[in-house]
Formats: sequence, C-alpha cells, structure tokens
Amino acid sequence: MTITENQRLRNRAFGVILFLAAALLQEQGNAQDSCASNLSGLTNISFSTSSLRCIKAWPQYNYILRHSVDNSTKIVSIVFSSDIDDSYHAIGFSRNGKMVPSSAIVGWSSNKIPVIKAYSLQGQSPDLVLPDSTMLKLVKGSPKAFIQNGALYLTFQVQLDQLSTHLIYAIGPLNTLPGSGYKLQEHRDFLSTKFDFTTGIGSALSIANVRRNHGAVNIVGWGILLPLGAITARYFRKFDPVWFYLHVAFQTTGYIFTTAGLALGFSLVHKGSLVNYDRHRAIGIFVFVVVFLQIILASVLRPKKEAKIRKYWNWYHRFVGGLAIILGIVNIYVGINISNAGNNWKVGYGIALAILLAVSLSLEASVWYKWLKQPAMYPYQRNPQFQMQSFA
Repeated sequence: MTITENQRLRNRAFGVILFLAAALLQEQGNAQDSCASNLSGLTNISFSTSSLRCIKAWPQYNYILRHSVDNSTKIVSIVFSSDIDDSYHAIGFSRNGKMVPSSAIVGWSSNKIPVIKAYSLQGQSPDLVLPDSTMLKLVKGSPKAFIQNGALYLTFQVQLDQLSTHLIYAIGPLNTLPGSGYKLQEHRDFLSTKFDFTTGIGSALSIANVRRNHGAVNIVGWGILLPLGAITARYFRKFDPVWFYLHVAFQTTGYIFTTAGLALGFSLVHKGSLVNYDRHRAIGIFVFVVVFLQIILASVLRPKKEAKIRKYWNWYHRFVGGLAIILGIVNIYVGINISNAGNNWKVGYGIALAILLAVSLSLEASVWYKWLKQPAMYPYQRNPQFQMQSFA
C-alpha cells in the first residue's frame, strides 16, 4: 500500500468521523425535552432542580411540568417546559377550571431570547388579559425563562395556598407572538386539568373528549344521516312506501345525533372551550332549529297529497332541507378548523362526503337518463292508495 493510499484512507476515516459528529450534534439540537432531560443548564434559579417531580402534562404539545413542595415554607417550585415554536406557551391557575378568572405564567421565544410574563385573565378579550397583574403571589425574583436543547423553560415559585387544584395549559396561535404591549391573542388550543401539587397526582378534565365527541356525533348526524335521508327521499320514491319510512328514520336519527351534538357544544361553551367561536355556534343553532322545524312541519303540518298548497310545501321542504344539509357540512369543516383537529378528521369525513356525493350524482344521472328516454315515466308512478301518515 502506497503513502498516497494511506493518506486517502485517513482522509475518508476523518470524513466519516466528522459526519457522525455532526449528526450527533444535530440530534442533540433537535432533542425534545422529557422527564429524563438534564436541567443542569438552568442556572441562576433560586431552587434546586435535582428533586423535582415530573409529569407529561400535555403530550400533544410536549408540555412537561416539574415541581416540588418545600414542606417547611410551603413554597412550590415549578419548572414548566415546552417545545419552541412561533407561539406563546402558558400554564394557568384557576379556581373553577375556567379561563376567566385565572392567573397565568406565559412564555415564548423572541428571536431566540426567552421571555416570561405573568398575566391576570379578567375577561375574554385581549384588553382584559393583563400583563404583570397576576393574582398569584410569586416569590420575588423567581420567574425566569431559559432555552435549552430546543425547549423553552419557565421557572417560578409560589406559595402553596395560592394554588388551586385546577391547571389550564394553553398554546397561542402560530406566528403570532405578543407585541410591545405584551397583549395575548386567543389561544389556538388549551387543556384543563386537575392537579394536586402535594401528591403530584393529576388528571385531564373531559374537555378534549367532549370536543371529540361533539365533532363525531355531529359528523354522523349532520354529515351522514341527514344527507342519506335526503338521498332516500329524492331517488327511491318508486319503492313506495318504504322510501318514506327510511326517510323518516334517517332524519329522526340524524336529529337525535344533532341534539346530542348541540348539548355537547353548550357543554364546551360552559367550560370556556368555545369562547370566541360565534360563527360556528350560530350556524349550529340555526341548522338545529331548521331541522327541528322540518320534522315538526313534516309530521304535523304536512298538507294532504290532493291539497293545492302541497306542491309549494314540497318546494319549501326540499329547499330548506337541502340548505340545512349544506350548512351542516360547512359547519363540520368550520369546527374541524377552529378546533385544530388535524387532517385525519378532514380526510376521513372528506372520504365519506365524496362517497355520498358520488352516489347522489350517479343516481341523479340515472334519473335524468330515464326521464329523457321516457318523460312520461317521470316522476315515478306512485301508489294512489298510499297516504303518508302523520307521526305526531
């Protein structure tokens, strides 16, 4: 082996070592915070981090809560951490589990400089979320913010008797950090929990599950059952009277689902989860009322077949029913967007909607084909002996 070949091998080996070292540094730079992370880099804080208890407070956003209680002074030392992005990250303390009234410690990274602020939430608008006016009595000099290994750390101390069992975690809107006046924009997501600092035992409240159930039952009711009822009424009338009973079954079941969805929605409003979602709430209530009127008018006030106004009632019933279905579908996607439910919900319901649309278009094409071929056979000949009965 020549000297040149030896030199080449050494250069290759050196290059491999440099590559592995760079990859290791990159991996360390991208490492997320965890309960196993070393906090020795958090310097100049007024308490020890060696004996802190640690829980994964909100895994979805990698929120981690570390804490300890000094039994002699009854002071709680807290380290709250999250991944760094272009949002603010907050931990709030509430007496009743609601945003208002509450106090919050909020942090963010501004040009890689950590910022920490205490807030008092006295209302729902940004003007009533007041910086530097927290109701908590923080230990003087304890609030500090740090950035380490791609994570934001907020440290502070507070008297134990100042803390309630309700904690609220919130994450701000993307690419919207507080400005010079430190005003906070409405959070894009939040989680309300119960937590006992003396025992370290906590549990998430049911808000996340209520949201999920609210969305699911409304997708089934508004987005699937009501459209199926409309499809049955338009395309299967030749199966008289079966189509009518199927139509009633779909619409009634869909209404039951929308009723459950509305109740869950009001539950979210009561818990403070739908504070500024006025459009979503207004559309939902409007569609619910329309569907209710459709059922009442169809079961109690429907004119007889031979009545002169029956034709106009049919026009009204079809138009208003179609409008309710369209608004319901629109509101489903509005709800998915404002709740940040993710693409899985959009794609999942999109597939179901595409199937319903494909079925409707194919049946509509079949109807028009038969009508063009034999106009006299459209609309379908119905059994004159069948009289749609009232279901009052």
